[in-house]
Amino acid sequence: MTLRTIFQGFAICLLFVLSACAGTGPILEKNFPMDESRGCRVAVLPMGNESDSRNGGGIATVILRSELSRLEAIQLVNDGDLSTFYRQLKIMPGQYPSQEQLRVMAETLGVDLFVGGAVFEFADKDRGKRTEASFALILQIIDPVQGNIAWSTYHRRTGGDYRKVMHFGVINTVTELARETIREIIDLWVEEGFTECAG
Repeated sequence: MTLRTIFQGFAICLLFVLSACAGTGPILEKNFPMDESRGCRVAVLPMGNESDSRNGGGIATVILRSELSRLEAIQLVNDGDLSTFYRQLKIMPGQYPSQEQLRVMAETLGVDLFVGGAVFEFADKDRGKRTEASFALILQIIDPVQGNIAWSTYHRRTGGDYRKVMHFGVINTVTELARETIREIIDLWVEEGFTECAG
C-alpha cells in the first residue's frame, strides 16, 4: 500500500464523517507512536490542494513552515534543498513522494520527520452582506524510515468560529484563518509529544 493510497483513504473517510465537526478542535489520529529517540529535523512537504483556490496549497505550505519555525526544538530543512530534490526526482508540487523517494530525501538531508498534507477549503464565502472565511485541511506527520503516516490531523474553521467558540473577533481573511487553524494543530501536536525528541 503506497503512501498516497493511505492518504487518499484517510481523506475520503474524514470528508464523509467529519462534516458535522465544524467549530470543534483538531481531530488527531495516531496510526503508530513516533520513536522518542529520533531527532527533530523536520522537512515540510509542499501541501496538496483540493480546494477551489488555485493558491490554497502554496499559501498553507508557507504558513505551516512559519508556524513550525516558532518551535525551538524543531530544526527545519531548508526549503530550497527540498525543492531541489523535487526537481531531481521529478515530483510535482502537491504530489506525495513515494516511500523510496522519501527514504532517499531523508538519508541525504538528514530528515527525522516529514510534515505534509492537503487543503480542502480555502475560501472567503459570501453570506449575504458579510463574508465568512472557511479553511479545512489535513496535516500529517510521516516517518521517513517506515514511509508511513504516523499522525493525521483534520481541522476545519470558519471565521465566525473564533467569536462563537473562543469569544474573539470574527476572522474575515482566509489567510489569517489558515494561520490560526494550523497553529491550533501544531499546539495539539506539541501537547501530544511532537517536540519530545533527542534534538
